[in-house]
Amino acid sequence: MVVASCAVCLVGACSSPPFENPSKQGAPAGTDDAKGDERVDAAPAAAAGTAEPKGPSVAASTNDVDRTPAAVGTEAPAFRVRDDEGRWVQLSDFRGKRPVLLLFYPKDFTSGCTAELSNFAAKHDLFAKQGVAVFGVSIDPPERHHAFRESLRLPFPLLADEDGSVSAAYGALAEQGDQRFSLRKVVLVDRNGIVAYRNESYRVGDARHFDEVVEAVARLSKPAEAGERTGP
Repeated sequence: MVVASCAVCLVGACSSPPFENPSKQGAPAGTDDAKGDERVDAAPAAAAGTAEPKGPSVAASTNDVDRTPAAVGTEAPAFRVRDDEGRWVQLSDFRGKRPVLLLFYPKDFTSGCTAELSNFAAKHDLFAKQGVAVFGVSIDPPERHHAFRESLRLPFPLLADEDGSVSAAYGALAEQGDQRFSLRKVVLVDRNGIVAYRNESYRVGDARHFDEVVEAVARLSKPAEAGERTGP
């Protein structure tokens, strides 16, 4: 899935020590794609031998109250982070102006993430026509993001959530041993800064999941077409 806080920290969380960045280490032995994605036709990962860490199993809650961080209908957590070119990006800049689509993913230069971001890149016009600002988000640093974005020629920026605080605020941070990484989730924030849609287990190669995102974006445009107020 940003003004008065330090790089890649949530507002007010700057005193927390940065998490260890798994992109600077090898992936844990024997790991595969973070969400067990099915095989898809995609360009091979640019960094040979890299694999996405697996996320922990999460049991479905039986509680009627949705306690998911950044649940649908709640205010999206504020953040301020650097993108792949070192520029500051903050969520508040888009409030009242544009919806924001956050694509959380585990790691640059892995096959599943390459396939996912390439797919969103190929169909970026679907979101651009609706005025949606699209961002990939993982805990890799800006320089690694930049190389990954260049290799795929992505039309949207990649946000460097180096300390994991943004991922944590959006319920997309996993811990595996001494490593932390972003889980594969998709979060759509409307023009009012409210979470309008989220996919807890986005699957690469499953057209239904991508279509859900497109439909969620289309729903945001309907009030504007009907002359209803969509922003503050």
